[in-house]
Amino acid sequence: MDALTHANYRTPENEAAFMSHSQYESWCDCPAKRWAIMRGLWKDGTSAALLGSSYGDVALLTPDDLPEWVAAHMEDLAENGLVSKGRGKEKAGFGEPLASLSSIMAAIDRAKATPQFMALLEGEHQRIFEFEIGGVPWKGALDNYQPDVFFSDLKIMADLSDMHWIEDKDGYDAILARIENVPFTRKSFKGPWYEEMGYWRNMAVYWHAIRQNTGKSLPGYLCGLSKQGEPGGPKRADIGAWEMADEERFSRELQIIEMRLPRVLEWKHSETEPPRCERTDCAYCVSTRTFRVQTARSERFF
Repeated sequence: MDALTHANYRTPENEAAFMSHSQYESWCDCPAKRWAIMRGLWKDGTSAALLGSSYGDVALLTPDDLPEWVAAHMEDLAENGLVSKGRGKEKAGFGEPLASLSSIMAAIDRAKATPQFMALLEGEHQRIFEFEIGGVPWKGALDNYQPDVFFSDLKIMADLSDMHWIEDKDGYDAILARIENVPFTRKSFKGPWYEEMGYWRNMAVYWHAIRQNTGKSLPGYLCGLSKQGEPGGPKRADIGAWEMADEERFSRELQIIEMRLPRVLEWKHSETEPPRCERTDCAYCVSTRTFRVQTARSERFF
């Protein structure tokens, strides 16, 4: 097999041969959707959040590529409300940044003006690693890798506060509970944004990739940009960085991945559609759901 490069990193062949953090998360989120994507039966659309995140990555990590990236994604940016679709037949003003993108641009400007923040993004960008977890081949492309010193990951978020209500999603555990016909109880607690998004697991995978390839245990830094503010009020550009170097937590996250991998691989190699998440926010499950008359719930909510 050819070595992984930026050109072949996401080819169908390498998606089939390797696991990655994003692929693993999508299998745990909705096995049926990921299965359909791998077989060319479904394609996720772009979203404002994904485009905003990609814009920030390019602007801060490879700024020379930004004009080309914007030109290639201009229609998607317009369709998702990040730039103007233009006015009148001549589409005057087409491509002008709207409020959401302007907020991201303000956060980028603040980051560039903060030397301590930018120092955490100095290194090799999109460095590719091949490694194993639980005997399974994995791949990873790190936002930033400073050999022998640290690694960092850039995130564009709506809010970087510590006061998020974190609730278990109807993901892997809920799907497994439904398969085995056992109750599933959601847990909820207040915590920081990176707990809500599962970024300890994300950083644990990268930490493991570096350690397996170099023998060195490096600290990771989560670098965040946001356009947060009061609901209905003005947005403000905010930036922050969080050191992630708790090896015990990293090991615990990796143990959870290893525990789930056999089931995930079973879904990945299945000849028939694996379990569906059936959440109302899953476009695949909603779009492909078979019509059925359901029994109304009779609990009293008053």
